[in-house]
Amino acid sequence: MKIEIQRLELTNFKCFLHKEIAFNSDVTTIKGRNGVGKTTIADAILWCLFGKNSQGQSDFDLKTHDENG
Repeated sequence: MKIEIQRLELTNFKCFLHKEIAFNSDVTTIKGRNGVGKTTIADAILWCLFGKNSQGQSDFDLKTHDENG
């Protein structure tokens, strides 16, 4: 079985008010400074697939934002 993630759209998920990522069919690199949301992207993918974040927690704070942040 092969799972291919083509696109990820986050709304009010942890540090992202709204974020869209289109994944390359070969390799997609996600990089950036500390604290900009790299782990949050991994958490979103893991939550969709397994219902857990990158630390294996199924009950974690999503820290949603309102229109004022």
